[in-house]
Amino acid sequence: MKKLVAGALAALVLAAPAAGQTLLPSDEQGTGEFGYSLAFSGDGKTLLVGGYKDAIGLGAAWVFTALGGTWVQQGPKLIAPDEHGTGWFGQSVALSQDGNTAVIGIPQENENTGTARVFVRSGDAWQQQAELNNGGAEDALGLGVALSGDGNVALLGAPKHNAIIGGAYVFTRTGSTWRRQPLVLRGRGELRSGEFGLAVAMSADGKTLAVGGPGDNSGAGAVWTFARVGSRWVAGPKLLARGERGHAEFGYSVALSADGKTLVAGGFRDNATKGAAWVFGRAANAWVQRAKLTAVAGPQAGLGFSVAVSADGTAVLTGGPAARNGSGAAWLFRRTTGGAWHLRTDWNGAARTGLGYGVALSGDGHLAAIGAPNDAGGSVNVVHV
Repeated sequence: MKKLVAGALAALVLAAPAAGQTLLPSDEQGTGEFGYSLAFSGDGKTLLVGGYKDAIGLGAAWVFTALGGTWVQQGPKLIAPDEHGTGWFGQSVALSQDGNTAVIGIPQENENTGTARVFVRSGDAWQQQAELNNGGAEDALGLGVALSGDGNVALLGAPKHNAIIGGAYVFTRTGSTWRRQPLVLRGRGELRSGEFGLAVAMSADGKTLAVGGPGDNSGAGAVWTFARVGSRWVAGPKLLARGERGHAEFGYSVALSADGKTLVAGGFRDNATKGAAWVFGRAANAWVQRAKLTAVAGPQAGLGFSVAVSADGTAVLTGGPAARNGSGAAWLFRRTTGGAWHLRTDWNGAARTGLGYGVALSGDGHLAAIGAPNDAGGSVNVVHV
C-alpha cells in the first residue's frame, strides 16, 4: 500500500529550486499509472488525479486537497461501480472551478464504446451523479473530457467515431440532470481520419471549445474551435501549426485560458519527436498564432504530449514523458508584458518514471502538478512556480 509522502520529490529532479510535495495514493490496486491525467480546481486547492490502469485496467481517480500547506487524499479513490469491462476509468479527467464537480472519462468501457462519469462533492464525500454516454459503437467516447467553470457543461471527445474521423459531444446539466445536445461536433475540412476529439478543452464560461485532431492530414494535425451563439455551436476556423517540422500530430493536446482567448496545442512529434507547443490568441473571431514553444530537450523528448495554461493565458506548462529514455520532463513558459514567451523553469524525471504524461496548472499559474505514472505505480509532483 502506498502512503502520502510529504516534502519529497522522488520522481522529480529539479532544474531550478522549488518547494513541493510528491503525492501517492493510499489505495491503489496494482500499478495503476497514477498521474496519467490531472486537473486542478480554479483556486488550486483541489487536485483530481487519474490512474487508468488501476485494478488491471478498471481504472480509478483520486482527489487531493491542500490543508495547511500539505496535500492529503480526500476519501477513498473514485471508481465506477457499474463499469462494463476494463474501461480505463481515469484516462482523462476534468474539474470545475470550485472543485465540486468532476468528469472522468472511461474510453474503453463497453468494448471501446466509451462513457464518462460525473461525480459531485458534498462536504468531504464524493458520489456519482450521472453516466454520460450515447456514443456509437467503438467511438472511444471520453478519451478527452473538458468541463465549464460552473461544472454545468461537459465536452467529451470520441476520436474513433465514424472510422476514426472522430466527433465530440456536448452535455449540459440542469439541477442534477444531464442531457446530451443533439448535434455531434465534427471537424470541418478534416483530411482523412483525423481523430477529431482525441483532445478537448473548454473556456470557463462554457462558450468556447477547442478540439484537437492530431491525425489530420496524415499526422500533421489540426485544431478546431467552436463558439456558442444562443443554443447553437458555430464552427470557427481550422487551425494549423505554422512552423511545423514534419508531421507533428499538432492537436494531440489542447488547453484554453479561462476567457477562451488563449489556446495552446501540443504536437509531440514535431522535429523528429523533439516536440513543440503552439500558442494562439483570439481577437474578435480570428485566431492568430502567437508563438511556437520549444526547448533544448534532446532527441525524442516529446514536448507537447500534455499541455496546461493558466486562467489568464500567461503561463503554459507542457510535458514530454519520453525525454531522456522515458524519464520524462516538463517545461514552464511565461509570457512577458510585451507578448514574448520565454522558458522559465524545467524539470527532469527520475529514471524511467515518465514525468509529464499529465500536467496541470492552478488558475493563477503559480502551482504546477506533474504526473509520473511509471514511477512504481505512479506519483504526482506538486510544485510552486
